[in-house]
Amino acid sequence: LFDEHRYVSAGINLHSENPVNENWSHPPLAKWFIGLSVRWLGNSPLGWRLPSVLCGALLVVLISGIAFQIRRSWFDYWIAGGLALTSVCLMVQSRLANLDIFM
Repeated sequence: LFDEHRYVSAGINLHSENPVNENWSHPPLAKWFIGLSVRWLGNSPLGWRLPSVLCGALLVVLISGIAFQIRRSWFDYWIAGGLALTSVCLMVQSRLANLDIFM
């Protein structure tokens, strides 16, 4: 576990009967996504991490799309997507329930 214990409990609290944002120093939208996933999939690592995995996958597609829009080349599209997939920071942030990937 990394910082997940802070964000998961805050996300769960945002979906309770009396929603309270425990830590205002972090963005509430990402914690809301984590809490919603925990509500649907249960309080397990899959429930905590699925929103960040989906955002990481979306980010790879967006980076590729931006490269295509700039260069109008499918070669650059695939190179940008491959570089995004091999980015250590992107992959680590998208497999944990951290809030950085949502930004």
